[in-house]
Amino acid sequence: MKSTIADAIREGSVTVKDPVAAARTLESLVLGMLVEARVQNDLKVLERLESTIMDFIGAKAVGV
Repeated sequence: MKSTIADAIREGSVTVKDPVAAARTLESLVLGMLVEARVQNDLKVLERLESTIMDFIGAKAVGV
């Protein structure tokens, strides 16, 4: 994950500065959301996963 974030930093696609710290934080975030979904027995918890990650890394909007 850190290499992907580092690539995105070089491309200027994200605003985070430290790919190692960002990767660690994102791993914790994903794990926490997965645990929350499991405890609540509700996959709706994961609906906000992508937007939360994109907001955290400061990803620019991409048109599809």
